[in-house]
Amino acid sequence: MKKIYFLITICILLANCTQKTEQPCDDAFIRGNNFVLNSDFENGKKEFENSIRSHPENANAYYGLAYTYSLEGNTTESIKYYSKAIELNKNFTLAYYGRANIFFVNGNLKSAKADIERVIELNDKLSSAYQLLANIESQNSNYNDALKNIDKAINLEPKNSVSYFVKGVLQGNNKDIENAVKSLSKSLKLNPNNGMAYVYRGTFKLQINDKLGGCEDFHNAEKVGFKAKTYLENYCK
Repeated sequence: MKKIYFLITICILLANCTQKTEQPCDDAFIRGNNFVLNSDFENGKKEFENSIRSHPENANAYYGLAYTYSLEGNTTESIKYYSKAIELNKNFTLAYYGRANIFFVNGNLKSAKADIERVIELNDKLSSAYQLLANIESQNSNYNDALKNIDKAINLEPKNSVSYFVKGVLQGNNKDIENAVKSLSKSLKLNPNNGMAYVYRGTFKLQINDKLGGCEDFHNAEKVGFKAKTYLENYCK
């Protein structure tokens, strides 16, 4: 099977200011937050800019801009404003986390790793940080380190289906096929609607000569809306 790299997308919504920093939480920031939560990104950005005009040192408002640009897919502006938020507050955990995700999407693994390691320094109880670090190590083909990090994520959040999915893919890429199937089965038990997990598990089952099980997984992927027609045509006729 062709190796497929995967990105854990975790939406951390703009919550109240006090959860992130001691920065001002003015009316403009709150309005911007509400606009973004309602997918009105243009007005959200305008309100964050209004907040910055009133409080130029407000790291929260820069974070709001960065997060909004990331939702729009504008990675250049997103990195710029995450960096400004970090410049204003060196301990801004979510800003490092957001910038790490953008660096990862852009293929800048060195910077992504530096940022996510800083996140872990600031908060070593955030399972999603270990998920992202595992993905980074995987893309660097450091599967043992990747597995160690995903196990840390699982220890912190044992019922997280995404972590078991990541672990299964890592194990499969590391040729540990039987354990990959077990991990993906745990993921699907927690979230039976993950079509990609069915496809991965089905492909790994084929590698251990379980054609019936593999084809069943491909059919299940189709049932939950994941396009698996090619797998069915290639392996299940």
